Amino acid sequence: ETRTSFFLAKVHPEELRGLLGGWRKSQSSGGEFNQLIRLRNQDSNYEWHQLKASRFVFGDDDQTSWFGSCLNVNEHIGALKKKDEFINIASHELRTPITSLKAILQLLQRMKTEGSERMAGLIDKANHNVGRVTEMIDDLLNASQLNEGQLKLNKKSFNLSEMIGSCVHHIRIEDNYKITTIGDATVSVLADEGRIEQVLSNFITNAIKYAPESYHIKIRITPRSGFVQVAVTDEGPGIPAEKLPYLFDRYYQVNTSGGRYSGLGLGLFICAEIVRQHGGDIGAESVVGKGSTFWFTLPV
Repeated sequence: ETRTSFFLAKVHPEELRGLLGGWRKSQSSGGEFNQLIRLRNQDSNYEWHQLKASRFVFGDDDQTSWFGSCLNVNEHIGALKKKDEFINIASHELRTPITSLKAILQLLQRMKTEGSERMAGLIDKANHNVGRVTEMIDDLLNASQLNEGQLKLNKKSFNLSEMIGSCVHHIRIEDNYKITTIGDATVSVLADEGRIEQVLSNFITNAIKYAPESYHIKIRITPRSGFVQVAVTDEGPGIPAEKLPYLFDRYYQVNTSGGRYSGLGLGLFICAEIVRQHGGDIGAESVVGKGSTFWFTLPV
């Protein structure tokens, strides 16, 4: 108990509550404990440390012990922060020429004459690629804000079904994709509607991009005890089981057969952080050859 008190006294006040909550959760579930916290050093400065612990059961009487490690990762975190600062500055600087290019394309769109199909096709293609670059810049900025704790949530009560309908309406649907929403249409949540729509939009556009032969996408709303689950299911090629645990990691990309698009590997990472900041959970289930389901939960 004395050692525990000595250790806790070194924990940064902002991390103490989360540390204790995470430890209690791991003890209750038996799952791995893994947290990044700041500890006070001998010079009374705080440095970042990675704490990990796993439970082991041994002996005929099933005795339980926890074994863990505490690794100083202060230099690594410092390097990540410098990288995020660079990304943040570069992303803001890239916005200016992209905005100018958009304006030029809009002007060309208005100037094109009837019958100039080749010109119209080139303008559409340019607009599409500018849109993709804009999405990448937005992803970089969002990821940077998340790492710096600057992502602000403007929570209000809204109907999930209505938000889903609005989201589907604004997504550019190619070819003959059919999106069906099923489940309880009366559920409302207290959340940042724009951010939750961002998560849903990412799930839907991923289903379109990476499952190009899947023309039927289902969105299901399922109320559960204390929360509601929203799931997006496609009938695409599926994702190998060994890749599922890493889908929501920063910069992780899955190369599935038939995919026509590439990105930065930030979309799902951002979705996961948005959902977790709402107190929800996020995950994916998939069977190769039978499609994938991406889901998230929100408290109600």
